[in-house]
Amino acid sequence: MDELLSRGPVIGQWRRRGADATPAAGPWVTISHVLGTTAPSILEAHLTWLAARSQGHDHRSPQRVHTEDQARILIRALDERDEDDAVARALVQPWTEHRVHDDDDALITYASALRRAAAGQPDDSPYVALAASAARVTAEILGRRDASTARGRSA
Repeated sequence: MDELLSRGPVIGQWRRRGADATPAAGPWVTISHVLGTTAPSILEAHLTWLAARSQGHDHRSPQRVHTEDQARILIRALDERDEDDAVARALVQPWTEHRVHDDDDALITYASALRRAAAGQPDDSPYVALAASAARVTAEILGRRDASTARGRSA
């Protein structure tokens, strides 16, 4: 993930207005509301999960680049909320679903809202991939919680 921070901004469309470059309305606009209203701890957990998934891949592999594009989207969302500490923690701490203390409904809402917001984007869009990875990380967290609850009941 070290290369992640040295690469450019999230791939997107830009247009010139006078002397300023501003983002064009597009995929970011469709998901920014979801990312702006989701608890930073959920975004941090998702970013931590992505950072863990990028390890072991060649830095030029399509899988790693795709994962890093998703991570940059989350970094941008956290940066816009001045959550620099969350970004720093996510990029250095190991992934474990046990650190995620958000309730099940909040996680499900996040994954569902991202899926709806990314609908209509091209299949290879990093926003579609972000929604898919949000569903996977949510399923992983909830699956572990269910397994822990089942073990607790049988003991």
